[in-house]
Amino acid sequence: MNTFAWDSSYEVGHARIDHEHQGLVELINRVLALQDAPDAAEHLPGILARLLQYAGEHFAAEEALMTEHG
Repeated sequence: MNTFAWDSSYEVGHARIDHEHQGLVELINRVLALQDAPDAAEHLPGILARLLQYAGEHFAAEEALMTEHG
């Protein structure tokens, strides 16, 4: 079960950006799912690293798209 459920009201109308936002929600949910897991210490660093990388790439692309379209 997702802690943060994706809702179509979050969509911005750009397929790539909406897809990436859904990816961010998925990674956030993976982090939240580990909060009570006995093996959290083993898996959390990798997931957090992926979340930081993904967020950096996403926001760079989103800013470039905003700049491109004024």
